[in-house]
Amino acid sequence: MKKDKVYIFSLAFGFAGSIFALFQSIYCLPLFIIAFLLRPLLSYFPALKVQTDERELGIQSTSGDFAFLAIILALTGGLVIRALKGHYSDDYFFLIALGLILRYLIKLLLHGDFARTATIVFWALGTISSLFIVLEAGFSSPALIGVLLFILFYFLGKSVRKFPIYTIVVTSLIITGLFFAFHSSFQYNLLLFVLFPLAVAFSSLLLYIIEQRYDYSPPKSLILIGIILFISSEVIGFMLQTDVKRPDKTMFSQIEDSTASKLYGIPVSGTAFFYEDDTTRLKAGILSRPHKFGNIVLPGGSKVYLSKNGCLDFAFLPFNYRIGEYDVKGEGPESWQTVFYPDGTVKVIWLAHDHIIQGVPCREANFWSELFSGESSVRFYSNGKIQHCKLAHDAYFQGQYIKKNRHLEFDSTGTIVKTY
Repeated sequence: MKKDKVYIFSLAFGFAGSIFALFQSIYCLPLFIIAFLLRPLLSYFPALKVQTDERELGIQSTSGDFAFLAIILALTGGLVIRALKGHYSDDYFFLIALGLILRYLIKLLLHGDFARTATIVFWALGTISSLFIVLEAGFSSPALIGVLLFILFYFLGKSVRKFPIYTIVVTSLIITGLFFAFHSSFQYNLLLFVLFPLAVAFSSLLLYIIEQRYDYSPPKSLILIGIILFISSEVIGFMLQTDVKRPDKTMFSQIEDSTASKLYGIPVSGTAFFYEDDTTRLKAGILSRPHKFGNIVLPGGSKVYLSKNGCLDFAFLPFNYRIGEYDVKGEGPESWQTVFYPDGTVKVIWLAHDHIIQGVPCREANFWSELFSGESSVRFYSNGKIQHCKLAHDAYFQGQYIKKNRHLEFDSTGTIVKTY
């Protein structure tokens, strides 16, 4: 190991990480990662003139491959064991698939094979999205959309080398169309699984056109920065999508101690809406801080709608959030609507994760299942009994064997009255 400035900085980051670790701070993790990966990362930037040992970098590369392989195999084995026990973790399958795909694409990008990168992205996107739609929709007319998507992305992949200009124009039109179609209701799933991959295909196509027309290839350092930004966006977006926040002591102290102004008893920010026939009654607004409605605390940023008697009617949560015993989905205003009874108990929720409710394995809500296999809302009677949900996996329930994605309706005693 060369004892140069990089070595000294790595030691400094490692020492700082050790201090944070002693105080059990999560900040120790990024510091340790920087200390370990600083030299390999800087070696991709020739302008910095970092001293590198080719043999050492080769060893680090090989050790990284083995570590990646070990983690993927361990995660896969663990997921298989969990599945055999009846526990399903779709979130981790996404991370495994993302890791495998990115490893292959990074190799292509660093070798300057931009056309093949775009082709692989189109074909992977077409195959995965079409299979998902067909599996969600079954043998029905919406499944034809999956077939059409496969055909579209297949021909886009085939046309990358022959007609790159037309392909990049079509790609940009698809991205623009999706943005304007869904910009009013932000969806993490659409961003992670469609827009980000299409952005990679668009960027690869652009680099390929520049390379062919102007005989110019961008430096590896620039490609590396783009790769890091893309992976960071995917993983952070995924974590935001799956993360669930819960009420804690800090939230309650914010409610009790805050001196910020309230509007008719509700702390709101921005535009507030009132009933036309009674402007003294607040109809809707976005909470400026956490607020307690009965026995439920909603986080700041929630868009709440109130009934004329001042009770919470429904709300749009800013992020996934624990209400009672349920992890409820939230992605900002006008996204997933959580409905309440006048006494504050939940009436309609959209689950952030698969959850067993009163013995029924209910499915999480997501953009794709809503689009192609019907709504995944969980509805309750006023007595708290479940009224409706979509089944998360095949199950034997009340003497019936019911397939995954079937909708179940119950009476107020919890007995199944309808499946469809």
